[in-house]
Order: sequence, then C-alpha cells, then structure tokens
Amino acid sequence: MIPDISDYCEIDVGLVRKLVGDILYIQYDMDCKEHEAHFNSLGNDGCDENACITIAPIRKQFDETCSPAIASKCMCISDHYFPVGLDYLRGAKFVVFNDVTYPIENPISP
Repeated sequence: MIPDISDYCEIDVGLVRKLVGDILYIQYDMDCKEHEAHFNSLGNDGCDENACITIAPIRKQFDETCSPAIASKCMCISDHYFPVGLDYLRGAKFVVFNDVTYPIENPISP
C-alpha cells in the first residue's frame, strides 16, 4: 500500500511491476503494449546476442489480463493497494510510482 497518492479516482488497467536491484517500479500499462510485448514475445525479451547488457537484473510481473485503460476524469488523493508477488518484495527497499520514490517501511529480507 502506498498512502495519499494523487491519482485517478477510478482506473481499470493492467499493472506492470519491475524489480531492478532494490527498487520496485509500479506503473500502469495504459494501452497494454508492455503486456502484448511480454505475452506475445518470441522469448528473447527484446535483446539480441550483442545488445542486452544490464547492470542489475530486471524482473517483471504482469497482470494476467490487460485492456486499454478506462480512467475517471476526476483526480483524488487516496491510499493505493497494489498486488505484488512476495518474491518481488524480497530485497526491495523502495517503490517508485508516478515518478515518486517511496521507502518500504519493513523490507523483506532476500
């Protein structure tokens, strides 16, 4: 849960969670392009043998289904609850959502 976020009052959209080192990124997949690329990939994750060098391993978690976003026109400040797999929370110390970084109060040891 991330408290007091200024965001859409209601939104129905797929989420992508990316774990990079000790930072968990949570983002909306507004038009489902990341879901499409992931679920319909040929298994190479967009890398060729010479062009996929990363400093930290990146893991992604996708919702089972995704459809283009349906968002309310109003904005609200509310607590947001995001379903995140336990294995994605192990070792994470920060969460980034809407370009804001939040510390995880009680991180789970890897």
